[in-house]
Amino acid sequence: MSAQVVATTVLLAEDDANDVWLIKRVLVPMLPRMRFQVVSDGSEAIQYLSGQGQFADRAVSPLPSLVLLDIQLPGLSGIEVLRWIRKHPTLHSLVVVMLTGSESEEHLRLCYELHVNSYLKKSPLLSTPDASRAVLGYWLNTNLLPLAGLT
Repeated sequence: MSAQVVATTVLLAEDDANDVWLIKRVLVPMLPRMRFQVVSDGSEAIQYLSGQGQFADRAVSPLPSLVLLDIQLPGLSGIEVLRWIRKHPTLHSLVVVMLTGSESEEHLRLCYELHVNSYLKKSPLLSTPDASRAVLGYWLNTNLLPLAGLT
């Protein structure tokens, strides 16, 4: 018997409303049963993942199976959020895909040192719906994701 765990929640940490709209435009039709949660800065991402404040009710704000994380968030950067996730005992294996407009080799190196699962440039991803569907489809439909919170 083959075990397949279907992702139920995606957390998008993105401060650009246009990018949120473009990503949701691709994801929502592709995954109509997916819960899609959006936060707009690094501190809010950590609050969501910690279940603090407005995110305390896990029925409303469930742990995600996948985090799409903008590298240049206000407050705490995506790199700082990734570092926090990897140090958190119950979230360290969470699938994190970094979204970036940066050409920085240092960012790329650092994210992989912090065990990011994927590092994607936003421009081709957001400008071509077919590319978005292929990449996000891989992480959400093809790749097997563990239940959130399992280590």
